[in-house]
Amino acid sequence: MTYKSNLPKRILANILDYSIIILSTIVYIMYLGEESTPGHYVVDGFLAVIILPVIWFFYFVVVEGIWQGTLGFQALNLKVVKENGQRIAGKEAFVRRMFDLIDFWLFFGVPALITMNVTAKNQRLGDVCAGTIVIDLSDEAQYALIH
Repeated sequence: MTYKSNLPKRILANILDYSIIILSTIVYIMYLGEESTPGHYVVDGFLAVIILPVIWFFYFVVVEGIWQGTLGFQALNLKVVKENGQRIAGKEAFVRRMFDLIDFWLFFGVPALITMNVTAKNQRLGDVCAGTIVIDLSDEAQYALIH
């Protein structure tokens, strides 16, 4: 079986997902923050430190663990599955997403692009460590992996 990278769809899905995270954060700050100067809101203290990790964890780990993909992935017919085609659980979603910091943020996506190009199953570092692959449900060959 030849695995496809689905790279353009994966990039777009991540842009959608992080747009949702950013929008959620802005809404949180606007509605639960205090106005420091006219039109500027701040959140400080414990809520400032804890809310971003909670939003991130819920959106990426919980949503992906339950529905096998975030809203961005679902919008583009992408699904995260175990390498054997079985459903992922919260454990795989958690391990996969713990590597977002390395795959995306610290090095601007370069590690993800490199590992996707050198692994036989087009996996980013998080996928390799979690034992997962991303399939395109609109591609018959990839869809066949899970049915």
